[in-house]
Amino acid sequence: MAWLPGLAGPAPVLLLVLALQLPRGIVAPVAGGIAPQRVDSGVGYVTLFVPMPAAAAECEVFRDTGVGDEPKQLAYRGPCDVNAKISGLVVDRNYQLQARGVDAFGVAGELSEIVNYISAGVPDWQGFVPTLDKVGSSDILISWPTPANGGSPILGYHVDLEANGDGSWERIYDGTNR
Repeated sequence: MAWLPGLAGPAPVLLLVLALQLPRGIVAPVAGGIAPQRVDSGVGYVTLFVPMPAAAAECEVFRDTGVGDEPKQLAYRGPCDVNAKISGLVVDRNYQLQARGVDAFGVAGELSEIVNYISAGVPDWQGFVPTLDKVGSSDILISWPTPANGGSPILGYHVDLEANGDGSWERIYDGTNR
């Protein structure tokens, strides 16, 4: 029994305390990160496809400094399932990258496995018509302009000859013969 103010005598009082928990929504943890996939690269950049882990509102990509250390530098934060250009990279250097999802409350998921990509493009493999510099009795000297290399070293050339004028080509130099 309890005395309540304003009452002349004791009165039975039943107190019921209810604790209500308002639902904030069921929050699923962000799934582990999915490694970014290389789309292309060029002088000083790598373009990556950043896949969306389950329950992620946005994605983050981390990179190393290009010398084999841990990928701790935030290189991208934004939408998932997009191509993200990671720029400011040193040409012809191997970079380690990891990605992860971040939910709407800012809680980050686990980082993906480390993937390695080189910040250089593939040379432009277009054909060139060479300049005929010198003709000998059994050989010729030809030259051509250096093609754009996209940041990668050019390791050799192939030379094909259309000998008969009928559209058929013969490889006369494959980078190994002299």
